[in-house]
Amino acid sequence: MRHGVPVGFAFGGRTLDLAWKRDGDKNVLTFARTKGPADLRVLFRSAAKEESRMNLNGKPIAPEQEEIRGVMTQRVEISLPPGNSATVFGEPGQ
Repeated sequence: MRHGVPVGFAFGGRTLDLAWKRDGDKNVLTFARTKGPADLRVLFRSAAKEESRMNLNGKPIAPEQEEIRGVMTQRVEISLPPGNSATVFGEPGQ
């Protein structure tokens, strides 16, 4: 995925666009529903330190943390109705 360029995923009559960019030391992910009949559940994980912080649409969230194969991860689940988008800001811990 190129920085800031959306990538579209099509499956089962649904389309989800994903764009990623860096903003200083933050990662910004935007998920956009562009096609489909019903809500789409988006689940993603990212590597993170315990003190990492995340925001969903500008509001702080406390993602579930889980160690997988020796790497600490944060799990975020989003429900996206057709035509809507969500933006996740991830900030590494110190």
